[in-house]
Amino acid sequence: MSFATIVIGSGKRLANVLHFLRSLREIIAQQKCEFVYIAYDDSEVHLLNRTITLLSTLPVRLFLPADHYQMLLGDVKPLGVRGHPMIEIRRDLLTPIEAILKRLFDVSVSFFLLVLTLPLWALVAFLIVVDSKGPVFFAQTRVGIRGEKFLMLKFRSMIPDAELKTGPILVTKGDARITRIGKYLRSTRIDELPQLLNVLIGQMSLVGPRPERPEFIEEFARTSPLFKRRLNIKPGLTGWAQVHLQYDATIVAPEKKLEMDLYYIENMSLPLDVKILFMTMFVVLRGEG
Repeated sequence: MSFATIVIGSGKRLANVLHFLRSLREIIAQQKCEFVYIAYDDSEVHLLNRTITLLSTLPVRLFLPADHYQMLLGDVKPLGVRGHPMIEIRRDLLTPIEAILKRLFDVSVSFFLLVLTLPLWALVAFLIVVDSKGPVFFAQTRVGIRGEKFLMLKFRSMIPDAELKTGPILVTKGDARITRIGKYLRSTRIDELPQLLNVLIGQMSLVGPRPERPEFIEEFARTSPLFKRRLNIKPGLTGWAQVHLQYDATIVAPEKKLEMDLYYIENMSLPLDVKILFMTMFVVLRGEG
């Protein structure tokens, strides 16, 4: 077992640093490294994003000083090693047993909620048909675990062909494309109910980062390489960001949403999932979506 330590100080020329990064794959393969610890000097810390992006594709356990992680976003529990707090950028976020328990929880609760809310589905479908022309349901391509694409279901809350002229764009506050009933569906998050079906068939989880559209994944990843870390787990019907931020805030300040998504990823557990589901219930009842 090998432990590779990468320390790049301010005394090194930038050209040497970049050459080192290009050779990193070969070094790790030759030394058969299983652990990599990155600790940049302040003058070279701007290379952190590039290094994380590179190492995230390699089968190694990656550790950072806690303050480095804060630069990348996130509020997580540090690991104490001789008084030096560090963060592990884990590839496997759940043990096999934890993954099985989370799946059992998803199936049982989503099935219960689906049966419980069927009368509401019928009422919402009627209101959508009365309010505007178009289908009751709306399916949109989203990116799930490991980058796999799937069709995410929603009750339609916008006019038909809302992006016909504009192409893929994010919804903004006061968006004229949203229908009258759609405003209520979004504020209460009732429009997300059909995603219980996505949860039942295993494309989503009840709790996790919200799935993004493929058109925006690379754009967000350029801002922070940790964004793609969200793809290590199934996307959620609700999440830590959704119960703490209003819908508009996730658009105006996407970095805050990412920070909260990363907090959930690093601290995910069934008790936390239950807590988030209860908090979601109060968000829905107060119409704060």
